[in-house]
Amino acid sequence: MGRQLVLVLLALALSLGAAQAVSANTYADRIVAFKAVDFVNQGDGDVQFPTDRAYPTFSHWDYQGHWLEWKVTIPEEGIYIPAAMYGTNREYAYRQLSIDGEFILEMVFHSTGDFRTYKLSYFDPVQLPAGEHVIRIAVAGDAGVHQGVNPAWFAFIPAEVWLELDDAAVIKNIETMLGFIM
Repeated sequence: MGRQLVLVLLALALSLGAAQAVSANTYADRIVAFKAVDFVNQGDGDVQFPTDRAYPTFSHWDYQGHWLEWKVTIPEEGIYIPAAMYGTNREYAYRQLSIDGEFILEMVFHSTGDFRTYKLSYFDPVQLPAGEHVIRIAVAGDAGVHQGVNPAWFAFIPAEVWLELDDAAVIKNIETMLGFIM
């Protein structure tokens, strides 16, 4: 009887482990993440690409009106938590997030200490429809005020996934998806 119990418990543990592994693998199918440098369009400014940073990034995305666009596919309609990995030496740097030309969120990036120190930040939840979309993030704030941010990546994390993961797991999942971690 003792051996049978051990086998049952082992089978249960293995099935639970397999379920957790399957669950972990589904995060990549549900999180929408993209490298900041993979933008498809920009206007009212020109970014530069420094090579002395921990991540591929761009700089000179600093003044009101300068916008960048990315094409993304949202797999399912739902509530998502926008996230970014970035560096900035500004106490506050403001951005406006639009989807398909519709403003949806004011984003505030807080100082990481400098442009070479990267930090994960989350923004207010947004309702996103499924399908292909153009994401535009534009520098906001006062005209003529430097609002520099050097982003590595952006992501939209389904709220229920975000509730399951701590920051380290969010970073690991996204950076694995984007090829920063092999």
